Amino acid sequence: AISACFLRSSARRDAMLFSRLLPWRRPFVRWCNPLGLPQEIFHPRSVAPDVGDGVEFFYSDWADMHLPSRHRFPMDKYTMTRRVLEEEGHARCLPGPLATVEEACLAHDRSYVESIVTGRATDAMRKRVGFFEAPMEAYVLRTMASLGATLAATRRCLGSRGAWSGAISGGTHHAFAAAGEGFCVFNDIAVAARAAIVEFGVASVLVVDLDVHQGNGTAKIFEGDGQVFTFSVHQAKGFPFSTRCASDLDIGLPDGIGDEVFMRAIEPLAALVRERKPGLLIYQAGVDGLKGDRFGRWALTREGLARRNDYVYSLAAEAGIPVLVTMGGGYHKDINKTVECSVDVYRQ
Repeated sequence: AISACFLRSSARRDAMLFSRLLPWRRPFVRWCNPLGLPQEIFHPRSVAPDVGDGVEFFYSDWADMHLPSRHRFPMDKYTMTRRVLEEEGHARCLPGPLATVEEACLAHDRSYVESIVTGRATDAMRKRVGFFEAPMEAYVLRTMASLGATLAATRRCLGSRGAWSGAISGGTHHAFAAAGEGFCVFNDIAVAARAAIVEFGVASVLVVDLDVHQGNGTAKIFEGDGQVFTFSVHQAKGFPFSTRCASDLDIGLPDGIGDEVFMRAIEPLAALVRERKPGLLIYQAGVDGLKGDRFGRWALTREGLARRNDYVYSLAAEAGIPVLVTMGGGYHKDINKTVECSVDVYRQ
């Protein structure tokens, strides 16, 4: 049991007293680490990358989940997208750090987080996510790397006045506080929003989720939370099936829609930016609305998705709002088409 790994009660009392004297510090805990994970996962905060000037994105593909080659999730899209961006040279691409347990707990139940990092996730839990085939250590490392990349980008946005940044991964909007699903273990959008509020004092966060699938996990985590507004435009049918949760503003669209219908559907974003005046806009920029996507039901074009990106970025730029970009879905029959549209998200 996890409790067996904690310090003895007397030492715990001393640690608790110390934490009251220094309220930003959590009591020292000595973790069980049966998977032999890097120790930084158990530190209070992830390691800050060595950032510079200009636009910077953070990636997590340095941590390989070791999925079977024919797995239905196109894991290679992350590396392929990063390499194109590096070759073009418009922005620096930096390896993101491993997130920590404490950071994951900003948006997730501690018992759930502990079950993941100690390798106690059940077969049923991992099958619900969709990565059951991955070795446990690789499963955890890639999960923490993806979350760490998004947190690094969040701090880049808010620690540098006017900076925009993003993770070349993430957008894991189906993860709930105590469960994962739909290729999402932890919800990096929710953790990033909470970090923005706790670390930087951001009063209002606007989540703009334009993936073809509804952001059910994000919606549930921030249900009734006045500091985070969730806006999701998605397909009305299909996944998520029985676990949909109401966003602050949901717009469900029918199967087969094209660029013009979609662009009209996202027009309420202008009013949201004007009225909410967010201190951070988190953009879930999934490209699975592209015609031919295996898991999507729409018929958007690459040009239409680029117009979508431009609309979001223009509104944010005009209002002086920092933007945090996450990659989201993309499962086209031709992975190169997914990569093209994903590169556009960061290139624009």
